[in-house]
Amino acid sequence: MLVFRVDANDSISAGHVRRCLAIANTWRSKGGECFFVSADDGASPFIESEGFPLEVLESDWTDLESELPAVRRLLRPYSGSVFLVDSYQITSRYVRELANMASVGYLGTKRLVSPELRLLANYSLNIDDDFYCRSYGKKCRLLLGPAYAPLRQGFFQVPKGVRRHVRSILLTTGNADAEGVTGAIIDSLLPTLLQERIRLRVVIGPLNASKRQLHKRYSNCEQVELLENVTNMAVLMRECDIAVSACGTTLYELAACGVPTVGFSMVPEQDANGETDKLKELGVIEYAARAYDGVATCAAAVRNKVEILVRDAARREVLSKSFHELIDGLGCERICDEISRLEAMR
Repeated sequence: MLVFRVDANDSISAGHVRRCLAIANTWRSKGGECFFVSADDGASPFIESEGFPLEVLESDWTDLESELPAVRRLLRPYSGSVFLVDSYQITSRYVRELANMASVGYLGTKRLVSPELRLLANYSLNIDDDFYCRSYGKKCRLLLGPAYAPLRQGFFQVPKGVRRHVRSILLTTGNADAEGVTGAIIDSLLPTLLQERIRLRVVIGPLNASKRQLHKRYSNCEQVELLENVTNMAVLMRECDIAVSACGTTLYELAACGVPTVGFSMVPEQDANGETDKLKELGVIEYAARAYDGVATCAAAVRNKVEILVRDAARREVLSKSFHELIDGLGCERICDEISRLEAMR
């Protein structure tokens, strides 16, 4: 049995639960069983829509150690299970207390020192190899680097060509948008959209606090299409000429599709592991700004970057090819293979 521990709420990007679901779907396709555990029901719309069982703990998502008694009760019937935690709130004690009941794994970038871990997956581009070599021995399976990016089905080896003229731009800010970044970027881009006759397709996350205002302001705007409950992101990405995206897991999906992308940071966590710096250094995205440092400044920077790409097809071609070369879309397969080996050892 594979058990996922993950949350989604207005403080945690839906990318966490989506990458777990990508792994879960691959695991299920191989005949494996799994279920999910969350502190509250924030993740339930995502998980239940995919047909997976969910156990809601009614606990504090910021304090994983407080839920240990409940998690032990859940794991007790599943001897030999693999317990994969996708939470920045994970602690060494949390792992240690559960290690005698399951093979505990961690999916994320936190610099966690926990000898009891049996699997650690960090698909960041900015890996500190020395840290992992010092902190973990042969008993922990280290899955490091973008080859392990857990992308959903539909992103595997997706070809992406670059058209001479930009006709469609995709905007996504992730699961939530408490600061109103989505509306600010739409407003900033509108003059360019009108002048260049470009359509902006906006994916509104389920916890976007401004969704009603967005529909009220832009539903009758010919250049703006508002999308909710999207299940075909791979198709949307293939159809767009440029993407404007928060620097979360969505970037890896855009990379697999080879979409020229303008990135921005919604929260400090998207900068904390140096990911955006590495992407800028590699020259695979145009980075705009940190929205959490100023929404208006970020929106203006996004507009400037987009206008450059609209005018420069050659630059879009370079970004598309270099971005696509980072990701091959087989991350879930690799992770599930390692989980199978770990399960067989219990």
